[in-house]
Amino acid sequence: MISDFQFVNIVQNGDRVFVTYEGRGKAGKRFRNTEILTVRNDKIVDAEVYFGWTIPHEAPIGCYLKS
Repeated sequence: MISDFQFVNIVQNGDRVFVTYEGRGKAGKRFRNTEILTVRNDKIVDAEVYFGWTIPHEAPIGCYLKS
């Protein structure tokens, strides 16, 4: 379902890696997510995924959306 993605941030902290990426679905919709991956013995043993937002985001830069 994903046609491509680009890494925005990759940060290692011990056995964990924090990754933020922007992707595009095959229908053209863009999104941004962050994952925290735990790696042991060269294998991913845990993954936390924080779903971000669509791009462009609905809130103007420096503002927020009221609920």
